[in-house]
Amino acid sequence: MRNLIAGLCLLMCAFASGVDSAEQKDVEQSVTVRCHGKLRTGIVSVGGETTGTTITFHKRVWELNLQDEETVGFSENHNKEPVTAIGTLRKVHGTETKTRWIIDVQTLEERDAKVTAEGLQLTIVGTLRSVKATPHHAAQLTIESGQISWPISFPMDPKLQAKAETLVGKTVSIHGAFEVDHDGAARESVVQVKTLTVVEKTAE
Repeated sequence: MRNLIAGLCLLMCAFASGVDSAEQKDVEQSVTVRCHGKLRTGIVSVGGETTGTTITFHKRVWELNLQDEETVGFSENHNKEPVTAIGTLRKVHGTETKTRWIIDVQTLEERDAKVTAEGLQLTIVGTLRSVKATPHHAAQLTIESGQISWPISFPMDPKLQAKAETLVGKTVSIHGAFEVDHDGAARESVVQVKTLTVVEKTAE
C-alpha cells in the first residue's frame, strides 16, 4: 500500500511539473520594424553578399529581403523613390561586409516624403539588461533579442526609465525609434523608448 501511495505521489508530481512547464513556455524574441527611407534595387556586391535591394534612412543602408514576386515587381517600379518597409529585422555577419542588417519584408509601400519623414520605428521583444559603468562608459540599460543587444534610452520619460530599472532580467516589449544626431544621422543603435510593457510567459 505504501508503495502504491508513493507511486501515485510521484505521478502527481510529474503531472504538476508538466503543467508548470507548459505555463512557463518561453516568449519568442523578435524585432519588428517600420522603416521609412529611399529604395534602391539592382545592387551588386563582391562575393554576392547582398539581397540586391536596399533602403536608406538617416545615412544608414539596410538590405531588404523581398519574399514574393509582387513585392519584387513593386521594388523595380519604385527604384530610388521614398518607401516604407515593414517586417522583421535580423543581423548577419558577412565576409566582405562585416555586418549586414536585413529586413525580411512583409509589406513594401509608397511613402509621401512630405507627410512621413525618413526614420525607423522598432518593436523589440527581449530581455532587459543593465550594463555596469566603466571608466570610459556610463551605466546603460539594454534589451537583448535574438543575440543582439540594443542600448535604450528614456530622454522624455524619467518615470519609464525608473520602471525599466525594476524590470532588469524580465522579458518586455518596447516600442521606440532610433535617436538621431543634429546632422541627421542615427546614433549607433540607441533606441529611444516610447512604451514598455512586461510580456508574460504563455501556456502551450
